[in-house]
Amino acid sequence: MSTSKLTRKVNFYEIRLVGTDRNPVNRDDWHTILPDAHARFLRTKAPNHTVIRNGVEYIGWAGNDANTTVDYLIIGKRRSPADNPGVDNGISMPVPLELEDGLLLVEPVYVIPVSGTPYIATIGSSGCPRSGAIAEWIERKGGYIDQDLGVSLMPVLRRDAVERLQQAEAATALTVKILAASLAENRVSRLRSALQAAKGLTDGDGTISLSISLGRHKSNRDSEVSLLDSIQELADLPEAQTAQARVVVPEGNKMKSETIDFLKDKLTAKVILDGDPNEAPTHAAMIRAMLEAISQHRSQLL
Repeated sequence: MSTSKLTRKVNFYEIRLVGTDRNPVNRDDWHTILPDAHARFLRTKAPNHTVIRNGVEYIGWAGNDANTTVDYLIIGKRRSPADNPGVDNGISMPVPLELEDGLLLVEPVYVIPVSGTPYIATIGSSGCPRSGAIAEWIERKGGYIDQDLGVSLMPVLRRDAVERLQQAEAATALTVKILAASLAENRVSRLRSALQAAKGLTDGDGTISLSISLGRHKSNRDSEVSLLDSIQELADLPEAQTAQARVVVPEGNKMKSETIDFLKDKLTAKVILDGDPNEAPTHAAMIRAMLEAISQHRSQLL
């Protein structure tokens, strides 16, 4: 059997509970969100695996890796047959991929907890569900929506960026640039509301750039923290082109301006999978890759 090196990216998120206003709540429970959702889904008899989000069907499963005993979720984005890729035999023109009746392609993402922390790790195919879809599936299948609670995934930043944010006396400006079509209407924040208004002016097409000067905002002001959280969450959209905040941090007896780039400063890990180039990686291989990435970056996941 021939083998090749398959490269995948592991993403890290802080998983949060939020209230109806999308502000964080119940922080002491964050580290149990994924384990509790996994256990609840397994306990449910004949569970409904599916969530419809923005017209797209997402289906999920709960599993356990026998080698590592790690509990994990697989959440897949179903593709309609009309969206199937073509098949190339290297000789003639590609033909549409046809599957047996009842079969659909699924783009999967694997999700595991970073034990003892409010963080999770994910790895998936190129077209796998993004963080918003993962959060909504957990929110619904974990029963949080029945408690008037939401689930939010916040990209983890590298330690140096986190330290700059923690040291910041104030945020002075925010800059966002994003494709209008990527803005869904089912997640609400003041920043998203402003971007949604701009999206309406473009008829949902084009690119939206938004710059906000915060003037003399003070450190830890609720509106300022909320804006920083919103821009950090927006940075995880694949169509985000810019997501930056300018903050003021102390340097000796003076203050200096620093830029937090929520795209470049995201904590991710590239992993290499050995396998047959004609076959998808096994569940065990994907779980093992995430565990290796967690071990590699454990000092930043505390």
